[in-house]
Amino acid sequence: MASSHAGEPSRAAKFEDISGVKTDVTELECSFKGSSRFSDLDDCIGIATAGYEIAIPASRLISIKCAGDKAEVTYDWLGQQRTISGILDAKFSGKSDFGEFELASEKLRHLGFADKPVAEKKEPYGTPCPASVSLKSGAIIRFSDLKRHASYYSTEGYIMGGSTRYLHYCNFKFMRGESLATSEFAAIRKLEFNADDNVIVSLKNGNTGSGKLSSKDDARVDGWTGETEQGFVFLPPALVQSIEFGDSGTTVTKSK
Repeated sequence: MASSHAGEPSRAAKFEDISGVKTDVTELECSFKGSSRFSDLDDCIGIATAGYEIAIPASRLISIKCAGDKAEVTYDWLGQQRTISGILDAKFSGKSDFGEFELASEKLRHLGFADKPVAEKKEPYGTPCPASVSLKSGAIIRFSDLKRHASYYSTEGYIMGGSTRYLHYCNFKFMRGESLATSEFAAIRKLEFNADDNVIVSLKNGNTGSGKLSSKDDARVDGWTGETEQGFVFLPPALVQSIEFGDSGTTVTKSK
């Protein structure tokens, strides 16, 4: 899922920090510490809700109201105004009358805009992977484009040391005995996750196999991420009970 908001006109933002100082800001840019969990996102804020994280592009924001460590974020998504509450993860920057502007989210009291978000323009990005994710809580989250997130430390290409790699895939890897199997999302009907890292993989051709999750490098499942009717969502694997996949090129029906 790509961040497709480049080229949209910049909206004037109005900040108030916790000391009461108000600042008009143009050329607003946002970032957040957890952005590496998401695929191909930039210029977003992060919100940690009960159990999972949501990323909202700055171009969709309407307002943010903060009280203590909690924030209420109002934004436009898919043509509807939505409001979510949670812990805000963001760093804001831009231009003000006094030059460069920077503000961390923990110092924010209120953010508003002079203008509403412009009409959203959706651009195709690769082949979508629609899926319905059932959580252990009983809730169902429907993704129009799901990806598997894997992160691991690699020394490849380094003479000394290394770096953590953050990757996103439209496939699922698991151990069948001593072999590693890789199934593309387009071929999978359902994934079921059980205790002790056991998994059942049901394919659309009728075949079913069982195995265990892998902990090796890019075969890992460090989360599930993609676009939903709330925004861009990241789910920790411990929350997920099962995943049912739709057909590529179609849109998963939204929950009411």
